[in-house]
Amino acid sequence: MQKTIPNLEDSLENLINNQKYSDVHFYIGADRKLFYAHKLVLSLSSKFWEKMFYGLNWKEVANKKVANVEVPDIRYPVFQSLMDYVYTRKYTIKEEDLIDVLLASDKYLIEGLKKLIFEHVRSTTTPIQALTLLDLPEIYFGVPELKDCLIDFLAQTPNALGIKNCLQKRMEDTIKTIFSLEEIHTPEHILFDSLLDWGKWVCQFNLAEPSPSNIHSVISNILPSIRFSHFSQKEFEKVRESQLFDESQLQEMEKNITKSEFVSDRFRRKQKIKSKRIEDIKVLLISAHITPSRAVDIAKSIKSQGIQHVDIFEAMTIQPNLEKMMEYDAVFLFSGYSPYPEKELGDALADYVRAGGGLVFGTVWLMATDLSYSGKINGQIADPKNGFLPFEKANFSLRNRQVLGDYDTSHYIMQGVKNFDLGDGSYYVRVQHSNGNLIASYTSGIPFIGEQRICDDWGTVVILNLYPPSNEEYGDYWISTTDGAKIIANSVAYVAMF
Repeated sequence: MQKTIPNLEDSLENLINNQKYSDVHFYIGADRKLFYAHKLVLSLSSKFWEKMFYGLNWKEVANKKVANVEVPDIRYPVFQSLMDYVYTRKYTIKEEDLIDVLLASDKYLIEGLKKLIFEHVRSTTTPIQALTLLDLPEIYFGVPELKDCLIDFLAQTPNALGIKNCLQKRMEDTIKTIFSLEEIHTPEHILFDSLLDWGKWVCQFNLAEPSPSNIHSVISNILPSIRFSHFSQKEFEKVRESQLFDESQLQEMEKNITKSEFVSDRFRRKQKIKSKRIEDIKVLLISAHITPSRAVDIAKSIKSQGIQHVDIFEAMTIQPNLEKMMEYDAVFLFSGYSPYPEKELGDALADYVRAGGGLVFGTVWLMATDLSYSGKINGQIADPKNGFLPFEKANFSLRNRQVLGDYDTSHYIMQGVKNFDLGDGSYYVRVQHSNGNLIASYTSGIPFIGEQRICDDWGTVVILNLYPPSNEEYGDYWISTTDGAKIIANSVAYVAMF
């Protein structure tokens, strides 16, 4: 009869707390409960134990029959879970012991168990559980990696901090840490509401009247983390109603309030860091046209002044999302046909500008009201009440030759520009200047270049009232021997760097 030979995994599991071959005696907790272990197994699992048992004097240690180790600061069930993982690479999650097991694995440098616990926390935790864990001092001083994991979870979970009463019972340091995040997917007005609720709760907990002055004193150290410039006018009414600020403060804050009636839940607080050198600028050229060479010609113009990195994204059937745009310092939008889907692209572009990204509208079609077949843009970026665009939409025009007229000679976009000719086709829109700064006009008085920047934290939007491919691409487009390439490249560099 053939005997079944046990495999190594089963043999190791059978050695857990087994006196057989044991050469380590752990005495756990205040009552010094004995736990049997084995130097070799422990050392293969942890650099901590390897150094303890087989360090400089490894021969001397190895020759000792038994090493006695006191472990007064860990509970026996926690140590048992630790050893289960060391011997089997398995860990049965017990929520009541989770943090203590994590701290023990950190103490003994058992990286695999730490990683397993982090993955469990990421996949199962809720915003309330994450906030509760962040209130534990051990998280800050024992395992800072878990703190980072929890903060990242709260930042990436939409409206995680908008759950009713989610901040009740939280420590001020925890809330301050969360609210100072550079990137968060909870809109600013919701953060403000949650902070107000927490201030009221603290007042009531301390048996104080939740008056505006008392609430202000509670939340005054956290209030600077709220970016009021990202509120809409409608959302800002809640700030007025809170009575936390006097009229002069409200007026100062309101100067930078957006005209928008909607701020996306996906807004990122992290503002893009502006590039300082032309050669460092990264540009995303979003093109909706059936002729790819049109976009190639535009990219050539953008690169004419030293910009080296231009990526073309064909948007006829799919659109780049906000995450994709955030990889770039500037977006140049070109359309000969409708980008798909129009509204979603317009919403994503609005979020990109809110996050500090620079946008150049490089196509007349986008501003035309009378071309049903050509590329339109919808969504938040195009809605006049949001105030993103410096020009109002109007009727399309062509064959009425336009050349550069009056312009601001001191503006960055016009540096080195001497002339510009739209060419025989002269594709343009009879727009009117409505917001922001008018930089240049045609000799006919039609606005040519305009910019709009709603507030300091947001990016700049520039509109070029032209069709951006040159006559090198098609005969009746703008004349390439004039300064069109310089205007296009300067516009991109301007929104990327300033």
